[in-house]
Amino acid sequence: MAKTITWKERQKKTLLEHYAKYIPEFEGHDDDRNIYCNTYKMITKALDDLPEEPQPFTRCAVNKAINEDLCMLDRIILRFHFEKKEEKTAMELQLQDGRKIRIDGEKVAEVIKASVEKANHDNTQGV
Repeated sequence: MAKTITWKERQKKTLLEHYAKYIPEFEGHDDDRNIYCNTYKMITKALDDLPEEPQPFTRCAVNKAINEDLCMLDRIILRFHFEKKEEKTAMELQLQDGRKIRIDGEKVAEVIKASVEKANHDNTQGV
């Protein structure tokens, strides 16, 4: 039987898969990259202090706070990786079904914004 993943494990997995990879590159800077590193560490610490399956009210509140912080981290990633005026950049995303899609740099911000809006909507619905 497959192991059931807890809420806390799912949150940490998202952080590791999508956000941890920027920490080594961003550490040691005196700009928004420093804010990125500190926010990442703050989220990780907050998750460490929570039980594996927090109460629903706590879970919703933490989801909302984490999603707001992740929006900020996404904006910092965009700023330092995808907003280049001289050249077009692109981003490759892997969908949950395994397919990969490539998005031109101009569309990256739109995709992230839509993803954040969906996550915020899901949180208000108690998902």
